[in-house]
Amino acid sequence: MKRTIMAGVLTLIVLLLCVNSNAAQAQDDWRKYGIEFRGGFSLYQISDTRDVMDYYESRASAAVTQNYAGPSGGFSLLWRQEKHFQWNIGYNSLLNFESEAQWNDTTLTLSSRASEFFVLGNFVFLPTENLRAYIGGGVNFLAAKQDIRWVPGNSVFDGSGRTFGLLANGAIELFLGRRVGLCLGGGYRMANVTKMKDVDFSGVTANLAHPLVNRAWEADFSGPYATVGLRVYFDPLTKPIDFTD
Repeated sequence: MKRTIMAGVLTLIVLLLCVNSNAAQAQDDWRKYGIEFRGGFSLYQISDTRDVMDYYESRASAAVTQNYAGPSGGFSLLWRQEKHFQWNIGYNSLLNFESEAQWNDTTLTLSSRASEFFVLGNFVFLPTENLRAYIGGGVNFLAAKQDIRWVPGNSVFDGSGRTFGLLANGAIELFLGRRVGLCLGGGYRMANVTKMKDVDFSGVTANLAHPLVNRAWEADFSGPYATVGLRVYFDPLTKPIDFTD
């Protein structure tokens, strides 16, 4: 039901923007190439960590602090290939967040972070001269890290893994000047690393085992996100070559 409502709302917004885009002025060629610097916040599934924390909370009466969200920062190169289509190629650092369980003299800490590279294609709508709206999607490549620490014993498992995923996004950009815009965006990330690896002290790499079920540890970074970014537009570094001379 929720998916149907969201799909209907998005369709309505797109139709309205398409109707209004005819009223926009097209004299913004100086906003074809740009760069964006942004910060944001993401929510994550991280299902395996949730399961472990819930297990020790229910079975060992552990005092549990669960956190499955964190800040992010990144940058993008922007290229508006056509009047109503833009490429967004960039990088995000999904900063560290952690959960912790304590019982008796034992402390278990699970921390997670990731680096994300992505390519997005966005349809561009021009309701007014100083306002743009974007909707689109693309692919991402995620390099994830998860640290599992036990105290006492100082046992540390450094899990790492990589995966390809998908991104869906939408944004609104308000121009603060001819070449500067403030962009508010959000969307949904699909990226689940199904086999986290661990390198032991002898240098041997093996799957990081899930402590409760018989399979490799997973790090699911899927979830919604929101961003705010500052965009700066510039002229192309080289001018088109005139072959008529």
